[in-house]
Amino acid sequence: MYRSSRVLCTISKFSASPRYTFGTKIGNFFNRAAPSLTKPDAKADTLKDECVVITNGEGGLGADLAIQLAKLKAKVIIWDKNAEVLLHTKKYIKSTAGYDLEIHSCDLSNREDIYKAAETTQKQYGQVSMVINTVYLSSERPFLNTNDNLLDNVFRTNIMSHIWITKAFLPHMVCANKGRFVAISSMAAHTGLPKLTDLCTTNSAISSFMSALRTELEHTGVTGVKMTCICPYFLKNSNLHKNAKLRLIHGVGKEELMERTLKAILNDESEVFMPGWFKFPIALKWYCPNAISTFLKKVLIKDSNSLPIILDEDEEPNNVRNEEMFDEIRPPPFVEKITAPIAPPKSSINETAQQRLKQI
Repeated sequence: MYRSSRVLCTISKFSASPRYTFGTKIGNFFNRAAPSLTKPDAKADTLKDECVVITNGEGGLGADLAIQLAKLKAKVIIWDKNAEVLLHTKKYIKSTAGYDLEIHSCDLSNREDIYKAAETTQKQYGQVSMVINTVYLSSERPFLNTNDNLLDNVFRTNIMSHIWITKAFLPHMVCANKGRFVAISSMAAHTGLPKLTDLCTTNSAISSFMSALRTELEHTGVTGVKMTCICPYFLKNSNLHKNAKLRLIHGVGKEELMERTLKAILNDESEVFMPGWFKFPIALKWYCPNAISTFLKKVLIKDSNSLPIILDEDEEPNNVRNEEMFDEIRPPPFVEKITAPIAPPKSSINETAQQRLKQI
């Protein structure tokens, strides 16, 4: 009974943004339907003195979560690659919010760097009881127009960093039978989108990894280590949101996502959709033809289609890792230009058929 009410809760109390009439009506309906079955929010003081590591915390959602957790008297350590930017973020938060956060430089695409950072963090600040992964990268280009170096960096940062960080901190959590891993994924984990094959793939891997690890821990009797996966729609004002042409629903606000993430942590939720009612159209892909799913995507997002490309066969892809490739996304060297679709090669069968037609 309680599990059913929790589903209703997710749909109602937390999911629908008040901006959207349809979602709000659904939420109000379920709130009236089962008001006594909803689980109350846990007390915020449960996060007091928790040691929390937040990745990609030099700005945006990570920095905002750090401030909110510091308000709840948690010990917060921010991880990111750029030490100079991290120091600036620390000073900014100290001057504006009055909270003194800890920082640690770490390349989240490098396994050894993550293990070293985890060891140093635990020696300096004690055992980490919560990890919030907010980092993600995306090429935002057609799959064939993405070189291998870029894909390698995306996969290392988006999914392998989650695995390495979990391996580094999980043993101590298992021993204490207490801890939490929070992953900021996206709705792309549950559907396919053009020009986002890398993001969809890695986000799907994150969701599956969290689910599988949760089941494995429960099977071994470790019930105190929790897994929370947050799957928001396009985040407003992000680069991805600016490049996407959205209809009807224009993204999720950063503050809304931050508040929903904190509520999910306090209420021990496993997976959160934003908006919550998105789980219903997503479920259609299991029961309806692919055409229905494609139609719904076109309703929400203007279909940009995959841009056709021409590859220059005389050039080889650049195998040298470019650390600045994410500062300015550029086409890989072996892609000359984007132009009209490539005409299919004429097969010998077609040529024979044409000759016969001429004879007739």
